[in-house]
Amino acid sequence: MAREGLSFEIRNALQKAKKTKASVSKESILINNGKKIISLEVIPLLNSADLHFLILFKDAALASTITGNSEDPENVAGEKQHENLRIKKLEKDLVNLREDMRSITEDQEAANEELQSANEELLSGSEELQSLNEELETGKEESQSTN
Repeated sequence: MAREGLSFEIRNALQKAKKTKASVSKESILINNGKKIISLEVIPLLNSADLHFLILFKDAALASTITGNSEDPENVAGEKQHENLRIKKLEKDLVNLREDMRSITEDQEAANEELQSANEELLSGSEELQSLNEELETGKEESQSTN
């Protein structure tokens, strides 16, 4: 169970850490409706019998809230700067999400290929068993006719 906005990031970081067996960091994650920015680090614990992970959450910074008179030139400049920073962060997030989606899609395709291969092996084994069953039936009929 994770806060809103964290579950996707945690899941992706865990997947990457599991795949690479190395620490994975995610920066500038917005939580609490964008009021707080955190970063997280997923560290695989390789010295244990089973694979476990340590997840560290770090308070990166508090998102600035702009208050006061919107006519004030300083507030207008601050709003534009805040908006530009937010746009840059969203663009960076979009690039990261696309990369994560590509990685997940590749993993899914590999898993599907493995399943198809296993399915073909099962079908082949089933056909062999069917053939053996028919041979046993023939042998049984021959045995009965001999008796």
